[in-house]
Amino acid sequence: MIENSELIPAKLKAKFDRLQLAFNNVSEGVIVINAEGSIIDINPAALTMYSFEDVNLAIKTLSESAAPIESTYIDGNAVALRDLPLNRIRRGEQFYNFELLVRRIHTGYTFFANYNGTCVYDDQHKMILAVLTFHNITRQKQFEEALQNSEHQFRMVTEAAHIGIWQWDINGHVILD
Repeated sequence: MIENSELIPAKLKAKFDRLQLAFNNVSEGVIVINAEGSIIDINPAALTMYSFEDVNLAIKTLSESAAPIESTYIDGNAVALRDLPLNRIRRGEQFYNFELLVRRIHTGYTFFANYNGTCVYDDQHKMILAVLTFHNITRQKQFEEALQNSEHQFRMVTEAAHIGIWQWDINGHVILD
């Protein structure tokens, strides 16, 4: 069924407007890259997390090989330039839950980020876009560290006190001693 051709542009514009609203309001940082590897768009959440105020400046800065952002693995080891999320996605690599510690060199602002990268292909299986998404997981990492510290302290106290701790299941069997 062919719709009224005059309505198609209006429907496309309405769909584009809805997608643009979602892009601008999603809490995840989103960076869109074209098939040539150039950044073509960055959403407001990504600008905020990377401490940029201007989309064009962010695109220019992040496109440079010496961007003022330093990334390390969670354990503190440096990430090779080729393994940075933007470079991985430019190669067409898909990845999920890639966690890094990110630091703006000029400001010292630091946060933990979880990155996901996916590619968009056309009907001929040619990559036409790549989408990098990420979110700030700093609070999660802080809670994980606090839990590890608490467990370590509890273990030290119980070992130093020379007391036993037992746990039984519902049938009266010891499951922890």
